[in-house]
Amino acid sequence: MTIGRTFLNGKLLVGYKRTNIESWLYDGAPILSKVSTPDVPTDKFLEFRKQVGNAIREINTNSAGKDLVAAYQNIGQVYEVVPSCGGGFFVPACDAARGAGYEFVDGCDGVISWDPVTGFKDFPAWVVLAHELGHAIQLHTSGKSAQGWFNEYGLNQQAIELDNIRRHETPIVQTLGLTPRTTYP
Repeated sequence: MTIGRTFLNGKLLVGYKRTNIESWLYDGAPILSKVSTPDVPTDKFLEFRKQVGNAIREINTNSAGKDLVAAYQNIGQVYEVVPSCGGGFFVPACDAARGAGYEFVDGCDGVISWDPVTGFKDFPAWVVLAHELGHAIQLHTSGKSAQGWFNEYGLNQQAIELDNIRRHETPIVQTLGLTPRTTYP
């Protein structure tokens, strides 16, 4: 069974049928791995889809978040968001990522993994999703191919993360009255 829903004018697909969701431990959050194919209960998927929708609404209630969402919608790419356990990550669809074991849904330009329960520092979990959307914007504005960006991230992770924190995360965090990160992680 395939269940899906898109957000942000079709630019963000909530994933369900994934070969790399290992288990759905919903006392905490799901675990993302690269190996197995489980049968994710429909009610748990629907819960995750609702959490993604709620997070996007939270991002959009923030003036800096609205700017981020507008920039994301203008990139012309579609990313799948899947559940993770703790934090999040962004992986563009490219041969190097496939070689590392990531699989991508046809028609998606990559995957965003996000934990709807756990934030970081004193930031709410939806800020983590905004941070990962920021990586998609970084890729698009970098002028690099997905492969080039993926390789660059492997070489310069700190610089790319700090740029994302500065350009996309900090403006949102400041509007919440929280202290922005100056280091990564």
